[in-house]
Amino acid sequence: MVVHKSLSWLASAIARARMVLAGICSAAVAGSSAAAAAPLPQTPPPPAGQSRAAQPVPQAWRIFAERVQSTFQIALAGEGSIQQRIHAVFDDAEHKPPEVIARVWITPIGTVERLDLEGVEGELAVDIRSVLMTSDFAGGPPLDMPQPLRLRLAAGRQPPSR
Repeated sequence: MVVHKSLSWLASAIARARMVLAGICSAAVAGSSAAAAAPLPQTPPPPAGQSRAAQPVPQAWRIFAERVQSTFQIALAGEGSIQQRIHAVFDDAEHKPPEVIARVWITPIGTVERLDLEGVEGELAVDIRSVLMTSDFAGGPPLDMPQPLRLRLAAGRQPPSR
């Protein structure tokens, strides 16, 4: 049944998103050199002798990062013509799918302001960007959340669970 396959795929996509969330949040806490150029708010440096990675990640940051990851995965899993081109690359059985890392800056009102992709280039990067840039996160990120968020993406169609 088509609905059952879609729901099982969605459940596996959410599970994958949760598995990479620890890396996402630690990367969000760590920030990056590109974040310094972004006009979005940045958190102050940690106290002397303490790294950001040692500090616990606030629950609001985790929840927001999980929401972004889930929204991106669902958008990439769509059945539109752009998503079909993306799936063709990621589903190629002869080649290992590229690891795609997205660095995303989200405005206070919840629109994607900037999106940098690592691990892909050319038409594939253009297609992924065109799908993800239209995402909307009503309410935006927590005001004190450092950006960019760093997300690992899996853009291929997932086989139905057995």
